[in-house]
Amino acid sequence: MLRRMKPISLSLEDSIPESVAPPEPLPQREEERSPYATGAQLRIDLLRAEMQRSAGEEEAGAGFLSRLPLGMLMKPRLLLVVVAIVAGGLAAFLAVQRLQPASAPVEEVAAPAIIAPPTARVLVATQDIGMGQRLSESLVAWQEWPETALRPEYITDTATPEAITDMSGAVARYEFFPGEPIRRQKLVLADQGYLSAVLEPGMRGVSVMVAPEAASGGFIVPNDHVDIVLARTNANGLQVSETILRNVRVLAIDARLGETGTTGAPADPANPRAEIFAAPALATLELNSAQAEVIVNATALGKLSLVLRSLSDFMEGGKLETVSANQAIRMTSPFWLK
Repeated sequence: MLRRMKPISLSLEDSIPESVAPPEPLPQREEERSPYATGAQLRIDLLRAEMQRSAGEEEAGAGFLSRLPLGMLMKPRLLLVVVAIVAGGLAAFLAVQRLQPASAPVEEVAAPAIIAPPTARVLVATQDIGMGQRLSESLVAWQEWPETALRPEYITDTATPEAITDMSGAVARYEFFPGEPIRRQKLVLADQGYLSAVLEPGMRGVSVMVAPEAASGGFIVPNDHVDIVLARTNANGLQVSETILRNVRVLAIDARLGETGTTGAPADPANPRAEIFAAPALATLELNSAQAEVIVNATALGKLSLVLRSLSDFMEGGKLETVSANQAIRMTSPFWLK
């Protein structure tokens, strides 16, 4: 029996790889150690060691994969997807380029040259020129003006090249504003005073002293229209008042004419109260000869008051009404019979 077991144990020992060391046998008692037990135990130990080695390799591989980042595991797939997208886009681009016709070259068209309209030089005001103010070389200048907008009354350098010198000293009958063309119809070439230049033909300038409370609180300014009211004592000793003239134009208040320029602008144009006179002032009225007689006689009989009229009362279609002599008042008023 012993002879038969010995060859078997030797064959098993020969089949054991050199890299696998046999496990150390468990200590046994001397009496239990036999050739048969030694061979069987050796085979079992070899099988157990082989199974443990295989299980260790699998666990090591699974642990290594679990420790890798997800991006590294997915990188091959992601790379394939990107390559596919790029290839598809390139194919679509090439297909579209084949379908589109070749664009024709764009020709650059030059912009048409802007031709400036012909102009002429016109004499204009360089600053405000008030009514009754005399022109000077510093108040006027030549300015380019479109020929299509020229009017016959404008003064041009081709027709009057010395106009700046010739117009010096002329009196403005109406106001001019900066940039407004100078017109001869609004000027008077005379050496007389400026008040005579602004009077309408056939009219007179008559001045009366009025207090602010008798002149609509001092709010009356040049070019306003007023009624003249006379307050007096009649033959019975009663105080009476009556309107002796209507719709009379105010030429000036003291030395102020118009609303602009050196002869018309108030002391402070930004302050509305600068136009108000707070002390007795001379009001110069534009009257015809008959009206002038009425006013001169009325000043000797009582107190005169100026009553301001609305603008709509003396405007019809944008033109001033002609103020006629009030002959009825002159002939029928009781003070004329006194």
